[in-house]
Amino acid sequence: MTNSTNIRALRRQAKLSQTELAERMGLTRNSIAKWENGTNQPSLKNLQRLSTILKTKIDPIPTPESAANNGHKQVLELGEKLPIFGYTQGNTLVFANLIKTPIGYIQKPQTLTNYKDLYCIYITGDSMSPEHKNGDLRIVTPHLPYNNGDTVVFVVKDPVTGTETSYIQTYFNSSTTKNGLELATFGQHNPRIDINFHKSDIRFIHKVLTYNQVLGL
Repeated sequence: MTNSTNIRALRRQAKLSQTELAERMGLTRNSIAKWENGTNQPSLKNLQRLSTILKTKIDPIPTPESAANNGHKQVLELGEKLPIFGYTQGNTLVFANLIKTPIGYIQKPQTLTNYKDLYCIYITGDSMSPEHKNGDLRIVTPHLPYNNGDTVVFVVKDPVTGTETSYIQTYFNSSTTKNGLELATFGQHNPRIDINFHKSDIRFIHKVLTYNQVLGL
C-alpha cells in the first residue's frame, strides 16, 4: 500500500474528513488532498503528527523524485519515541525544563536502534550557527565519549546559589592550572568565545550526535 492510499484509508477509518484532518494538523485541506492523490509526500515531521492523530504508525516511503533530490540522505524508518527535553536559548537553556518535563517526542530513527537513553533538544538563536542553526533539532547521547571539537550539552551548577544551567557548545579540552584547578574549555561560534568551567561544577557532559551518526554512517 502506498502512502497516499494508506493515509486515505486511515483517515476514513478514523472517521475524519480531509478538512477535519487538516484542521488538526494545522494545514490546508489541499495539503491533505495532495498527500492522498500522490501529488506530494508528507515530511517526516508531518508523518509523525499523522501517526499520532490517526493512532497508528505510518512509515515514510521514498519516491524516485525524492531519491534523486536527496541521494546523499538515508531514509529513516520510524522506531521508538525519543523525548524532546527543551529549547536552547542562544548558548544556554533552562536545565529544569531540560530534564523534568518533555515538551514533545520524535520517532527514533531505525539507524539508532542500538543507542540507549537518547534525548533531543531544539536550538534557538545563532550562537552555534552555521553548524547548528536556529530551529534545528539535535539528538544527544549520555553514553558516547566526547572529544576535542565535538558539540556537547553540559550542565553547570553554581557553587553558591545551586542554580543549574545547561549549555550547548563545542568541547575543546580539559586542563589543570598551576593551582591545581581542573578546568574544561568550551566555545561557541557567534560571537566566537571560549569559556572555562571548573570541572567540579559540571554535573555532566553529553555528546550531540553528528549527522553521520544519525544516518548510521
